[in-house]
Amino acid sequence: MRKHIVRRALVISLAAGLLATAAAPAAIAQDEPQDTTRIDRFDDRIDTVAVAERIKDAALAAIDRRLETLDRLTAKVEASDHVTREHAAALLADYRDARAGLEALAGEIAAETDPRVLLELAASIAADFRIYLIVVPKSVEVVVSDTIVAVARRLEEAGAEVQAIIDGAGHDRDVAEAQRLLNAAMADAARAAPVADPVAESVIDLAAPDWPDPADRLLSQGRSDLRTAGDTLRSGIEHLRAAIRALRGDGATG
Repeated sequence: MRKHIVRRALVISLAAGLLATAAAPAAIAQDEPQDTTRIDRFDDRIDTVAVAERIKDAALAAIDRRLETLDRLTAKVEASDHVTREHAAALLADYRDARAGLEALAGEIAAETDPRVLLELAASIAADFRIYLIVVPKSVEVVVSDTIVAVARRLEEAGAEVQAIIDGAGHDRDVAEAQRLLNAAMADAARAAPVADPVAESVIDLAAPDWPDPADRLLSQGRSDLRTAGDTLRSGIEHLRAAIRALRGDGATG
């Protein structure tokens, strides 16, 4: 029976590690500086061909960066064990649409020679797609939201098994401390999921026209709620580990 407890503790530890990874979006969510290529005026002294090429190169590089970001997001969602089927389908469809639009825009930019038109096309890279302001952060929030809900469910399942062991101990040993810690773990799990669960649905349909309102507000609220839920869930995991240690006689804290 103790081996079973230890095995379940390892499962929870792995889940905690996954939560920490999912809750650290910096690896894919870093915003790049806004494109600053500008032409304030044209006159006969300006080599418009050279200027057009510089704008074109910068714009195509910006598109390439966004396409690479979409590739990373796609890989992350496809590899996740916790994103729901519906949420994964919605996100992957967004990535496909964004990729198609950016590739079409790249074709227009590559064929254009007028610097003024190129500037307008370059401006649409950010304005029409909002990869870094909307697509990346909403993807991170959906992944973390679904992950917290899934890990909270695992925590409750593990807690039920520990509870059965406590109940079976009878009067042979003092399990009061283990019970106290388990109760704390289950309370944390019960609080975390309801805070995290609504976040995915609140942000998953956000698109470029939603910037800045309501996208900025909803994404900000989502980050706050997920931070709260993540802290609560990590507390629950630590309480469960401590309960298991108390049952094993290794000492407990919490």
